[in-house]
Amino acid sequence: MKKIRSDLLTIHQFAEVCRTTPRTIRFYEQKGLLEPSYIDPINKYRYYHIKQSRLFLRIKLMQNFHTPLGKIKEALEGKTMSETLDEQLRTVRKDIIEREKEYAFLRKMKALLFDETDLSRFLKVETFKSRMLFCMYFKRGEYDKTREYALKTEKEAKRLGIAFKDDYFMFYNRRYYNPKNTFIEICLVMKNPRQKIDPSQLSETMYLRKLPKTHAYVYKYMGPFTYFILLYQKLNVYVDQENLTKSTIAFDYYLKYQVNSNSEYDYTTKLCFPIE
Repeated sequence: MKKIRSDLLTIHQFAEVCRTTPRTIRFYEQKGLLEPSYIDPINKYRYYHIKQSRLFLRIKLMQNFHTPLGKIKEALEGKTMSETLDEQLRTVRKDIIEREKEYAFLRKMKALLFDETDLSRFLKVETFKSRMLFCMYFKRGEYDKTREYALKTEKEAKRLGIAFKDDYFMFYNRRYYNPKNTFIEICLVMKNPRQKIDPSQLSETMYLRKLPKTHAYVYKYMGPFTYFILLYQKLNVYVDQENLTKSTIAFDYYLKYQVNSNSEYDYTTKLCFPIE
């Protein structure tokens, strides 16, 4: 019978050194992460060298910071662990930034929806310069399909050869909440205001119109579209109560650079109540 070297530990002894369980050691072996230093050919007992504890702790560190086991295996087989941890640090940092954005959003939502009665500090007067717009209207539009309407309008503009900018307006002919049956107008900002369009190429729902210079009370919303309507209703009631405008319409101003962000907390929309 072969004598086991004195510098080798049984799986139970090794687990104690690593402050873990034999089950975890076996799991890492099954995943190809930590092979025994020696396996007894007769009884199949597994033995580990004390130096392997450093490898175990590195693997555990990476796993505790949510590094996928596949990535850990890649690090062991090719990349250095330092490079893999650098990748994970970047991932963790992105998660932290996202949670900070979520925290700031929830604080603002709480203040606006529940804590504040005077909403004047949330509304800023902004002036929108005159623009030439390519528009499509949707007579019985639905709020949850507005993105679909915008994409359809963009598709028609491209078909007509109309170059448009990276922002657009969405007008509602009534300010009051009507999610399933409302007149919605999507208006793309034309890059060339003097561009001539053949009227025969336009359907009855498409037209060009000039947006005059407009002053409006504006709330800059940054966050998931899911909660957009909550703020709109709250602000709409406030605008009426304070007699800030006599206008019956409202519009949203979308900043489309947001599509380059993976964070829904970067989505930026301005809720606008025109001043008459």
